[in-house]
Amino acid sequence: EETLKSLSKSWESGEELTEDYFKNAYQFLVSLPPDSTGAVIPLLADCHDQKIRSMLMWVVAYKAAYSSIDLTSLLNSLSPEHLLELITILRSPQVPFPTLLMINLARNPNSSEVRQRAAEALIEHDPGQVKILFPLIKDANPAVSRMALGYLGRTRNKQAESHLVNHLKAIMEGEEERPWDHILASYQALGRCGTQNSVPFLEHTLYRKSLKAFLGMDVD
Repeated sequence: EETLKSLSKSWESGEELTEDYFKNAYQFLVSLPPDSTGAVIPLLADCHDQKIRSMLMWVVAYKAAYSSIDLTSLLNSLSPEHLLELITILRSPQVPFPTLLMINLARNPNSSEVRQRAAEALIEHDPGQVKILFPLIKDANPAVSRMALGYLGRTRNKQAESHLVNHLKAIMEGEEERPWDHILASYQALGRCGTQNSVPFLEHTLYRKSLKAFLGMDVD
């Protein structure tokens, strides 16, 4: 920690830092044990120099990708802006994709954009991780909800189909309240990803006059 403080002071000195300096500083920081990440993150949060910030972001990304411990709680202390930058780095081929960390970032309590970007990165890396999208279809941010429904609609996955049916059942039975545009998007997602297993449910609900009227169908 003392070494990190001395590094921080050298950044504040105003001296021009060379490329060799950044390379050596990066190599030093990534060689520190995983528990040092807790000391690196405050440096990042307080940094205003773009080059230093970029180096620290790559250090944190390296730690996140290679660490054997879960860094989610530490990373959640970062601003959404930092987390979005981190997700972009973690999507690059230069570091191993940290699946568990990305799952946890998709549940970030502070930013819907972080949740959305993390979920997108996760599905892009491993389409089999569709379960992470299930809670996001109920996200308070309509953009996140639409993203999740859009992805589910593009996958042929029994779990996704079953989840969408149960989600729509809860809405149609009055257990949940959702706006009509969300309901329509949910039906569209189910229509795209569903199989014959969804037909009985769809036949039953499409006979409901309220839903048929909303869809512009003949209600007589």
